Amino acid sequence: MSFDFLSKDRFVEVESFAALNPPSWTRLEPQSAAGDPRPGIEARVHDPLWFLARQWQLGEFQGEDAGTPLSVRVVTNSVPVDRWAAGDDAAPRAIGRDLPDLLEPQVEREPVKLGGPGLRLRAEAAVALLSALDEANLGVHRVAFVANCPLDVNPAHHPDGAHAALDPEWLRLVRLLDRRGMADGEHICEALEAAADLPTWLAPADAAEHDELRAVLDPWREWYRAEISPPQGGDDAWVGERFEYHFRIAAGQRTFDAPAHEGGDIDWYSFDATADDSLPEPQGAGAAPDARREIHALLASPLRYPGMPADRLWEMEDARVNLGVVESEPWDLARLLLAEFALTYGNDWLVVPVDVRYGSLVYVESVLYTTTFGETFVVRPTSEASPDGRWRMFAITNSAGEASEAMLVPPGAVSTQDGPAFEEVLFVRDEMANLAWAIERSVQGPSGQARQRSRERDDPRPQAPGPMQSAQLDYLLQTTLPARWIPYLPRSSGYHAIDLVQGRMPGIDGISPDPAGRILNENNVKKLKDAEIPREGLLVRRTPSITRRADGSYVRWTTRRVRIGRGEGSSQLAFDSANPRRSPPNA
Repeated sequence: MSFDFLSKDRFVEVESFAALNPPSWTRLEPQSAAGDPRPGIEARVHDPLWFLARQWQLGEFQGEDAGTPLSVRVVTNSVPVDRWAAGDDAAPRAIGRDLPDLLEPQVEREPVKLGGPGLRLRAEAAVALLSALDEANLGVHRVAFVANCPLDVNPAHHPDGAHAALDPEWLRLVRLLDRRGMADGEHICEALEAAADLPTWLAPADAAEHDELRAVLDPWREWYRAEISPPQGGDDAWVGERFEYHFRIAAGQRTFDAPAHEGGDIDWYSFDATADDSLPEPQGAGAAPDARREIHALLASPLRYPGMPADRLWEMEDARVNLGVVESEPWDLARLLLAEFALTYGNDWLVVPVDVRYGSLVYVESVLYTTTFGETFVVRPTSEASPDGRWRMFAITNSAGEASEAMLVPPGAVSTQDGPAFEEVLFVRDEMANLAWAIERSVQGPSGQARQRSRERDDPRPQAPGPMQSAQLDYLLQTTLPARWIPYLPRSSGYHAIDLVQGRMPGIDGISPDPAGRILNENNVKKLKDAEIPREGLLVRRTPSITRRADGSYVRWTTRRVRIGRGEGSSQLAFDSANPRRSPPNA
């Protein structure tokens, strides 16, 4: 019998004492030939000497430096975010220098136009002032405010007054406030701003009463301009043709660009690093805050997350998360990496919580940790420690893919709360008509609240018969649409580039009505990018928003919110139609 299969030419000879360099396994899984895995899971110990031999074979008795990090020393240098600018060409504005301000109100607040607030806010602001006068024992001057600044309930003197009858909130306010002698908060504020001291029609009895009036009127005027009716103008970061916000911020000599902020919370992932660090100092602003260098002495704690495998054999794991049932294919790398990290490398990570300065760009200068053996190690940046130098987390990159060496903590709000929408515009695709439509579902009425445009009466006139009495068909050049449907026509703007340009639909009387709301009347939505309106459509809403500053004070503003629409629309728009003529009822 030949034993050629043992020839050394075909196989490599095994080294002596190969058990000293044993192979390694990720884990051992019990397998049962009988179909019952319980005996293997129980891990019964019948031969402790066998276990010791297996530990020796797997190299568990070999000494290694496995000290656990205990204390960590982190040195940070934080540069405050102190200026911002709307878009690329707007003048920079200071933020966070004189008062603890937030980015969301500055970026999302729409510019104030002429006209002031609606009827409801005017009346409520005036009532707040008159109540403050009563509390200060100055109620004798109520008559002067009502006589010289009366509340005007005539709809012709208010924006969108032609549709006041369609605004149910307006009708309720008129029934409540008419003939009650109410004052107008907007007129009161304008009179106080026009007068150098007090209006001429407000005559205090003596100097003491004059000071008391100023003590009430000055805070009320500041509150009214800050919260109810800001002065006309302001920055506009809204890019209407793309339905997003565009702004920049700067911290020291570094500038960060937010090219496509969709509204809502502003965090580090909203920004891109820019190579052009040229956001200048705002004119007339206070001194920029100084950078702060801090040394943090901390304790490292193990990373914990839901579904993390237990450290000990007999420890019960959380059954709400089962990473073993993750379904993934070989090409689904994201799920595979997540499962491998959670099951194999999750216990290799430590958390070192560092409190950083709010609204700042934080540079980590050094990280040193001391192990349980008293050894001190320096933690190198991941860009130096990783093989390709590109592994990173929470880093802001520029257009070339280069990462910033600092962590950005923008001065954003913790949370914001939105109220009922003032205005809603639904953008839909109409493939049959080969155009897009902007449908004004609601607009801001004269009361200041939203009114539904569906309450407007459409033109009920039927098609008039033609001059030929014997004709069986009537020619119709174009079907009519409600005035709230605004067309956007495709137009070529270059090679393989299409813009959607706002148009008008003439009515039966030949008059082309303009949009009634604010969104479609702005110049930056007269022309839209074709890709901005998907087949699902878009719903753009103007909503009031409120949040709190760090000192607990409230800040209010009107913002835009964009979300997916309801799908394609059909306007039933048709041209050159031949419709059967209806016979008269008595024919």
